[in-house]
Amino acid sequence: ARLDSLRLALTWSDCATNYADLTDEDSCIFTGVLTDDPNSTVLVTGCEKENIDVQIHSSVFGDWLFPTKDGVPVTMEYLEYEHYPHYPDYVEDEEFAQQFPVQPEDNRRLSLCWMQTFRLR
Repeated sequence: ARLDSLRLALTWSDCATNYADLTDEDSCIFTGVLTDDPNSTVLVTGCEKENIDVQIHSSVFGDWLFPTKDGVPVTMEYLEYEHYPHYPDYVEDEEFAQQFPVQPEDNRRLSLCWMQTFRLR
């Protein structure tokens, strides 16, 4: 993924290349759409000629979120000790346990009901 002159070039693992035309929103934040999917949304953070972070929502190409290093997508890494008390990553809901109680299955193992709801059949 490379950002140059308000154009994001994405080269996939099969060597196909797609582009997104972007608008400079301010302070190295860019938004736009993929040229092959006008209903998509693309968000790029980072300045041109630097490492960038890319977020894509597309019904054609799927949803993607990745940082880059030298134009190559890299794995997102999280350190265990990182904690942001002002931005919790959960929501406390006292009704959750009532809506999704822990119940034994036929095999006498405990299972969460909500997991059964989303199980593929």
